[in-house]
Amino acid sequence: AQSQGETCSGVITRFPGPSKGACLTSWANSKDEEKQYPADFGGVLSKVEIYQCPDSGKRVMISNGIPDHKVTLQNNNAPCEVNWVVEIPLNPTVALSKTEVPVRGMIAMATNGVPAYGPQESDSNNAVAGNDGVPGARFWYGHTGAQTWHFHNPHMGKETVTSDLLLGYAMDGFPIYGPLDDNAVNQLDSCNGIYNSDGSYQYHVRAIDQVDANLEYCNGSSPETNWNYILGCYAGSVGSTEIFDSTSYTLPSDCFVDGSPNASPVAAPTGQGTKP
Repeated sequence: AQSQGETCSGVITRFPGPSKGACLTSWANSKDEEKQYPADFGGVLSKVEIYQCPDSGKRVMISNGIPDHKVTLQNNNAPCEVNWVVEIPLNPTVALSKTEVPVRGMIAMATNGVPAYGPQESDSNNAVAGNDGVPGARFWYGHTGAQTWHFHNPHMGKETVTSDLLLGYAMDGFPIYGPLDDNAVNQLDSCNGIYNSDGSYQYHVRAIDQVDANLEYCNGSSPETNWNYILGCYAGSVGSTEIFDSTSYTLPSDCFVDGSPNASPVAAPTGQGTKP
């Protein structure tokens, strides 16, 4: 992780991107075209592997950053493979203090290997609510910026979501699930987290209409930000989280393919509220 200058709280970490691979150059200047997966992806297909490494205490996510679903191109940017390796804590714990998520950039990795970004675009507009900012940022299927496909929308690459659907993992290691119903969303803390009956902790994204986009992004100087569509803050530490390049990465010997169930362990309502 590395320091980022633009913050609310004055303390923030952001994560650098690794090298690029093959690019979907035929998508350049194809704004408004719908691309079906895999037919229109020119052989550049999604690759993702998720591992548990119990002795190392890590969860390792290795991907090429290519989405595994249909998309509609909302700008003329062509995405490239990104040689992602994300190491996060396998057994994260809630820290004594919260950490601000990056104003822009990667805050989580979706289960399909595509990074999820914060809710701001480069012009500081809300990427999720309304038509301002970079075109296409608000949709569930994501968009390309700097040749990197990524999500801002809390669906994190799923066209429909429920509260027990695992969407990905935050950079502090905690799992992220779909949104709670409107009558249950007040159970979430300011980071979007909730404790289960067994004492474990997990995040739930918020539906777009469960976030007040009229508020300022910063909540004063607090690390708990107001545009908390995916995360409002990190409840755990990101101090041991690392990004590596898959072209030169060696997987620790204690790692095995993650066989964790996709269903949330918490008995939460399964409705979606208003879909993003």
